[in-house]
Amino acid sequence: MHLDPLKITDWHTQSARQVADCLDVDIEHGPNATAVGARIKIYGPNEIQESVSRSLWGMFLSLFAHGIWQHVVWVGLLIGLLSIATQAWAFHSGMEHW
Repeated sequence: MHLDPLKITDWHTQSARQVADCLDVDIEHGPNATAVGARIKIYGPNEIQESVSRSLWGMFLSLFAHGIWQHVVWVGLLIGLLSIATQAWAFHSGMEHW
């Protein structure tokens, strides 16, 4: 029973034997050298690519480059307006030392 592994979407419902058969892998010994070579040609090596690390300064500046500062400004303006409105209400109500 050899199925195309890219067409199977329900791997979680298959037994280990069914998955091994589908991938042409010996469940006791793993894939043979020919299968490994073919998979490397198709999918590339099985490795995690190292990401470029950024400095703390670079990460901080990227916050502003991606627009978070706009949210900070709007929240600051809203707080300022609420503060002014509260103080105006207190002054108008006769609570100067509120």
